[in-house]
Amino acid sequence: MSLISTQKTISIDFNSNEVRIVEGKFSKKGIQINRYCSISIPNGIYEDGIINDIEQLGYIIRNGLLSNDIPLVNTHAVINSSEIVLREVLFPKVDTNDIENLIKYQLGDYIPIQPEDYIVKYINMGSQLDNGVEKLNLLIIGVPINMVESHLKLLKNIGLKPSVLDYKGNSICKLLSFCTNINNQQYTDNTIAFLDINYDNIGLSIFKDENIKVSRVVEHNFSKFLDESKDKFDCTYEHIFRKIESFNYLDADISQSNDDYYFINGIKRNINDIMDNVEMIFKYYRTREIGNNIDLILLHGDLTKIEGIEKIFSEYFNRPSYKLKSLNKLKFDGDLSLYANAVGGLIRLGVKA
Repeated sequence: MSLISTQKTISIDFNSNEVRIVEGKFSKKGIQINRYCSISIPNGIYEDGIINDIEQLGYIIRNGLLSNDIPLVNTHAVINSSEIVLREVLFPKVDTNDIENLIKYQLGDYIPIQPEDYIVKYINMGSQLDNGVEKLNLLIIGVPINMVESHLKLLKNIGLKPSVLDYKGNSICKLLSFCTNINNQQYTDNTIAFLDINYDNIGLSIFKDENIKVSRVVEHNFSKFLDESKDKFDCTYEHIFRKIESFNYLDADISQSNDDYYFINGIKRNINDIMDNVEMIFKYYRTREIGNNIDLILLHGDLTKIEGIEKIFSEYFNRPSYKLKSLNKLKFDGDLSLYANAVGGLIRLGVKA
């Protein structure tokens, strides 16, 4: 694993309800976060990786950077979207230097997309036998060109110097590759599932032996529940977020006449749907090869603010499930479960693109 060292870089993690920003530097010895902040985004401005109002979003982010004394310097952006094409493809085994040409000329044979409409990157996930023939297992990541261009334009409008646009699944797995100790424990030999559980979608990555094994964007209906709640109680999204995050105990016995009953049951119903969808991908991974299993589930993202969510995931999957709280080689005094994607976005590994 080669690490490219950079000084004074900011990393911006884009989400539909807020952007999370860290400013810091990294080296082979570790990552130092100097400043960080989250900036709320009004509903509808940024949805599923699509910038609907580039002028307003730029104004909001620039003001947030200035008010938090974060410099307008070299910038990495981290995004996720259901529009991003993620596909595991078995290619003939060739030298590393020939992979790009192979993808360029044969991608259309494997994935039903127009290659000219996407910026295509790949992650080498190792070799795999296919009918007795050893092949390369590549994770193809195709980001729509208009999505790339809109984010680069946004950052330039703000006065930033964009140099990297990263995918969240890759960002979090770089962070795990770099660090060896999670929540003060070592999990070197474990297969870990990272679940980035947010209000709009879930980023799911399965990680083993310093490699991504599976990466998916899982859609769900939690955002629909937010819209319904807003209409039902005629309140703002910010009020609903605070309401959801204020519950300390999801199994609380609440009278059906209480408004909290609606929220509690809505949260439970949507989390159960999320876990059902995640289990389908876990099942796919377990059945790919004999011996595939999930040893540990790490949770991060918006919904980790809900007290008790670790217990719910542990009981459903019958696997240890923890909120991501700390990593060695990282100096950061914020909530890592919310800023992990942004922190991972600071790291540049020797991945061809």
